[in-house]
Amino acid sequence: LGGAISSADLPFSPEEEEDGGESAIRERIEELKESSTLVPVNKYGFPPSGAPVGSSPDYHRGPYGYVLATVARVHFEEDAQYYTVTRADTNTDQRADAEWMEPLTSDSAYDAALRAAQTTKKSTEAERNGLDGSGGMRGLEWFRVRIWNKMVGSYRAARVRVKVQTAKFLYGSPPYGFHCQFSGVNFLVCCSFIYMFIDNVRLAFFSASSDWIVMIITTVVWSILVIELLFEVLVRPEGYSALIASEKAYAPSTARYINGFHLFFEVVALAFFVPDFRCFASKDCGAAYNFSVVKASLNSVLGPTAVEAFYGHFYFITLRLRVFSLVRHWKKMWITHTFDEPAETKSGGYVKGYFVPYKRHVFESLRASTIVAKKHDNQTSTRSMDEVIGYDREAEEE
Repeated sequence: LGGAISSADLPFSPEEEEDGGESAIRERIEELKESSTLVPVNKYGFPPSGAPVGSSPDYHRGPYGYVLATVARVHFEEDAQYYTVTRADTNTDQRADAEWMEPLTSDSAYDAALRAAQTTKKSTEAERNGLDGSGGMRGLEWFRVRIWNKMVGSYRAARVRVKVQTAKFLYGSPPYGFHCQFSGVNFLVCCSFIYMFIDNVRLAFFSASSDWIVMIITTVVWSILVIELLFEVLVRPEGYSALIASEKAYAPSTARYINGFHLFFEVVALAFFVPDFRCFASKDCGAAYNFSVVKASLNSVLGPTAVEAFYGHFYFITLRLRVFSLVRHWKKMWITHTFDEPAETKSGGYVKGYFVPYKRHVFESLRASTIVAKKHDNQTSTRSMDEVIGYDREAEEE
């Protein structure tokens, strides 16, 4: 925001002084005065009565002696630097020192300073009389001038916003950022993803000579998933069967553990891969063994009987049971991000829930199920989720 306005700041070139003499200089000065702003702003960029309602009191105070300008060049002297700036009102260049320049701090300040800079003697007379100086512009021409001025102002404001957002994006400033992490849970999810699609990918994209390598990869992934499933069962708390039958069955702390439904189908999905181990004995993993993916693909397409075709399609249906592992990991991830690591968005009150948003008061009600309240005898008890939700519903009804 270029510094204070005075008559000495109205520039003219030395050539005009030599060629046109004193009269040319005087005409040039008068022309620049007519193009100079009539509404100077304060150091924050706001004219009198132009600051937003509810903003800082400093935005409503003077002195009002500044005009919007853009730094065109930076010059360096022996012990200081100065700038060549382009004024937004007269569109001329002049020198500016750092001590009488103030930076803009917001888009609203830029818009206000730009509107103030465009309020000149010429523009005021044109809007009041509909004239271009010669008395000939009225009606449509006056309307075109106003539209053009608004378009120019909007373009300049949009250009500044784009530059600011681009700089934030390139330097990773808020709200932009990129973070990458890889944990043990991510590794297990990758194994589940590979186990779900590797048989289909092997049949569609790899030759028979690659079956041995693909089989080794699948066996390693299968072994990891078997160990992970075993650990999931072992980490379940004592009395888990009674816990899922109590009022805490749907609490987040209970839902983290693998239930019987997921356990059954994940065991079935892993058991259907056991017959493929026969290829390690014969060293021919591309052979059409009974109850193998190669045999099932041949039966589902060629048959020749309806029973064999049904068997082929049924085998590929069992391959879809492998999705249960991915669903379980997604459920645990959703519980973690919803109840343990809330992140309220800037749009007002929503909690990051990964496909399931919660309002803030609902989230607090659900999270209150883990609050421990002291009793009169210094004992502790945990309020159930049903009690908390029921209390909120009664309050909302009232």
